[in-house]
Amino acid sequence: MRTLVPVPKDVELTVSYTNLLETRAQRQLELSSKEFTCHCLRCDSPDSFPYERHLTTVHCPRCKRTPPRTAPAHQIAAGTCDYICRNEDGGCGALLKASELENIAATVAADIDAAIGVEGADDTLAARAAALSEVLRQNIGVTVAKEHALVIRGQMILSQLHDRSGFPYEAAASMAAAITAMRLLVPPGWPELVEVEERRGDLLLAAVSSFDKLDESEQPKLTVKRDLLVEGARALRRARTEVEVGAGLKHPLVPYLEFKASCAAKAAARHTKTINSSVEDD
Repeated sequence: MRTLVPVPKDVELTVSYTNLLETRAQRQLELSSKEFTCHCLRCDSPDSFPYERHLTTVHCPRCKRTPPRTAPAHQIAAGTCDYICRNEDGGCGALLKASELENIAATVAADIDAAIGVEGADDTLAARAAALSEVLRQNIGVTVAKEHALVIRGQMILSQLHDRSGFPYEAAASMAAAITAMRLLVPPGWPELVEVEERRGDLLLAAVSSFDKLDESEQPKLTVKRDLLVEGARALRRARTEVEVGAGLKHPLVPYLEFKASCAAKAAARHTKTINSSVEDD
């Protein structure tokens, strides 16, 4: 067994049975099917876990600034409220019921599902991507945080829609937004983080290939291709680092990802040489 961080002697080891990007309610529901109740810090004291509120709870519907915190036990027991809008800056102090916040989350989820629509012909993919982008734009920072589970899901779906529509650069941008949020919520070396980092690198390299298919008059500047190759190589090397942390240097993905990254880096170097030669000629 390999741990992601050093573990002192006699410290209890824990294993996740659920998706770490699910909301607390969803994680508890999945665990209940295994007749198991989790009492880790994240489940028992979500307000003390970094970004747990952002993942699980919508913004306060009164001030729309930040997710509210869980109310004290005596207020919940008395039926006064389930959440109180308070944060590091004070908050507006609104007393909120769980049902009110759940209804807001359900509305956002329904809007995302409506934007995605029913699977159909490829010519509708771009329209779905545009509709989903608008839903995310209207809600991020207003109704939900960018780290909310619904937003991460929406960004991942948006990336797929862009990719299937033939826009790998836009797909990589949506993937990057999801990765930024995921890194705040999961430990280094998390397997899904490896997968999405590699996928983003592949999308950036695919964007370069898509430019090569354009007419010469439509070709972007060589510096654009070079920058995409550089960022693609970085993404692949981040994926390689995640594998090293989670599974060790001997994992077969380590040399595979390094090979892909090296190829991209060498192509970027060739573009840089061509660019510098053109500047000297001018």
